Amino acid sequence: DGHETFEEMVGPGGSPLRRVRLLATNRANRTRTKVKAWLRTRFPFVLPARGPLSDLDGGIDIPVHIFNRDPLILYVPVGGRRPLYALAALSRRLASRRATFLLMPNWTLERPAVIDQIGRDLAWFAWACPNHELIFLCNTEEERRLIASVGGNAIFSNHNLMISEDIFRPLPDVSVEYDAVYNGRISHTKRHYLAFEIERLVHVTSSIGELPPAGDRAFIRRLQAQSPLHRIANPLVDDLAGRLSPDEVNHVYNQAAVGLCLSAVEGAMYSSMEYLLAGLPIVSTPSIGGRDVYFHPDYC
Repeated sequence: DGHETFEEMVGPGGSPLRRVRLLATNRANRTRTKVKAWLRTRFPFVLPARGPLSDLDGGIDIPVHIFNRDPLILYVPVGGRRPLYALAALSRRLASRRATFLLMPNWTLERPAVIDQIGRDLAWFAWACPNHELIFLCNTEEERRLIASVGGNAIFSNHNLMISEDIFRPLPDVSVEYDAVYNGRISHTKRHYLAFEIERLVHVTSSIGELPPAGDRAFIRRLQAQSPLHRIANPLVDDLAGRLSPDEVNHVYNQAAVGLCLSAVEGAMYSSMEYLLAGLPIVSTPSIGGRDVYFHPDYC
């Protein structure tokens, strides 16, 4: 799949001692993350509905968009190796209320082990939360077929149709300064190295904690070291990438000639639609996940 190892992501810089510390920090971070994920993805399915143990999964974060309050209709992103675990924590607390959950996969579900797990978890929902209807809004037709094969209610509705054309749009007064822009978080899946030979490149990036902070800083240094003509658009705070507003991201897009999509496997990639709405053609590698649903040979 061309994914980078941690060592490749952070590059060869620094003293041997610093590198050993960085590798040890990353290993500890990965172990801690795996243990937390193991517990977090199992608790919602085994905890009682009431009593002193019922709230042990209360620390799970789940983004929810309320489409309607009565009847309750919620739009919920799902993903990971067990996509429905966070929804289970929420559904258990709403079990007595009729509700419809529109589930938006933020990472491809086209993985056999994930589909099998979804099938088992759907059986739990049918038993524990019979008042709840789960509808998967799938990013590809294949994803829809796979969910349906394990008893899920699924429709083909790629999540990139949710991108706002009021925010992402061409800005006629902004001049092109870069050959390409790549909006990709700090992750081994994003394959930033594929763009290193581009002469003038601007990055929009962020971290969701896949690397420890020391790893994020090393990755940023690696991007900065590629070329004086490469730039990170994000403000750097304590050598870490700060956030850009959607309008600021759109302005960066308009400074580039093309938008890059470089992951081999991901979700439908919001950035791909943002590029298009900003008026950019796209250069993309082959991928699984649905980002190519709205691509057309004339501009991709």
